[in-house]
Amino acid sequence: MNMKKALLTTLVSAGLLASAGASQAAGWCESGKPVKFAGLNWESAMLLTDILQVVLDKGYGCTVDALPGNSIAMENALSTNDIQIFAEEWVGRSEVWNKAAAAGKVVGVGAPIVGAVEGWYVPRYVIEGDAKRKLEAKAPNLKSISDLAQYSAVFKDQEEPGKGRFYNCPAGWTCELENSEMLKSYGLESK
Repeated sequence: MNMKKALLTTLVSAGLLASAGASQAAGWCESGKPVKFAGLNWESAMLLTDILQVVLDKGYGCTVDALPGNSIAMENALSTNDIQIFAEEWVGRSEVWNKAAAAGKVVGVGAPIVGAVEGWYVPRYVIEGDAKRKLEAKAPNLKSISDLAQYSAVFKDQEEPGKGRFYNCPAGWTCELENSEMLKSYGLESK
């Protein structure tokens, strides 16, 4: 088997049901069936999806398509083979994915996001200033979440000037729910 066909087999096998053999995966594109991707709505997933689609389309002549949907809908679609590739999944964070993996319906391959973490971040210059750019520290005593309330003006929301702006995760993601609860717990919801 040549290198091109081996790579194609690997790429398509990644998204096909775990029971599908490598020869079935290699024949997927040759059959004319489109390789359907999860049309995910966050930047890193969109980039990975676009790259994989170009590789399969231009490199291997596969017909590709992306079906839009949220993570849970696309995870379900993957487990039923309605889509074949879900380009980026934070494995372990989704009960749908965990159940499908335990049942052998999906297989995770690769590690495109190594060492990624979730957290609340503030630009360093806000806390320390930046002499080169002649920026003074606007929140020099900001050390923890509990300190944020006193600095809401630093993060002023242009649409609601009496409040600070908080950029949360997409609606429905686990991190969005966790962050929203933390905002409530620290009394920041109305700040």
